[in-house]
Amino acid sequence: MTTIKYLYFRLIFALKYLTFNKCLVKKDDLIIPTSNGIFSIYRFCPHQNAPLENAYISNNIIQCHWHGCKLLINKKGYKI
Repeated sequence: MTTIKYLYFRLIFALKYLTFNKCLVKKDDLIIPTSNGIFSIYRFCPHQNAPLENAYISNNIIQCHWHGCKLLINKKGYKI
């Protein structure tokens, strides 16, 4: 069921923002689709301010590519 929900929000994300990228950068925020909805989070890692555009995204977890800091997208961001 989680995979179906993720694909649904991924499709909504692609249609709304006209992109097939894993995330969208808007000023200081990242727009990311997850199985819980589409979320906006701060664009930089809270650990050492690494940019999260190149981070590893796995459904509801984003992992900084510099130091491996993991963040729950639905806890750190807000639903849009």
